[in-house]
Amino acid sequence: QRAVPLVDEIGDDVLKAKLTGHIGLAYHGMGNYPKALEHFSASRDMFEALGDRESMARATSNIGVIHFVTGAYSEALEHHNQVLALFTELGDRNGMARAMGNIGVVYASTGAYPEAIDYYYRALAIHEELGNRQLVAITTDNIGLVYSYTGSSAEALDHYQRALTMFEELGNRAGQAQLIDHIGTIHSQSGDYESALDHFD
Repeated sequence: QRAVPLVDEIGDDVLKAKLTGHIGLAYHGMGNYPKALEHFSASRDMFEALGDRESMARATSNIGVIHFVTGAYSEALEHHNQVLALFTELGDRNGMARAMGNIGVVYASTGAYPEAIDYYYRALAIHEELGNRQLVAITTDNIGLVYSYTGSSAEALDHYQRALTMFEELGNRAGQAQLIDHIGTIHSQSGDYESALDHFD
């Protein structure tokens, strides 16, 4: 935070808004959520005053994430919907898809599975349109998770297999390991212990 007095002295409002957001990210990484929320909120207000709606949307998204990790789901949903509205207004398809994905995560965490599936599929369509295969794979995995929560094992397995194939093509080892674990869990839950062991081993 040594840079703060210097930025104040210079009088660069854009730099101050960015710096405030970066301090928020540092507090988030340290697990100090109240201070992260304080700085993200201040950063958002600064960007709003500057008329920078894209940066305002990103700061608002960070606020939504903090509310989510602290279990304030209604506030998280409110902020992610604000982000979606801002990116829609700006015509930012990537931002819209990411906001939809975040909304899906909140719905999935609160047991609102139909809503989660709806937002995940909307996000998936845009990620596919934009050719962002990493986010296509992650969103496909998330859809599989929701299907597994609802006991729709066949649909879950289908999405897990698709996501696994994408992660393999991308060379994402962490993603592959996660998907193999998810597939093994589905086999175990359905009583196919031999197939489960094949994946867990």
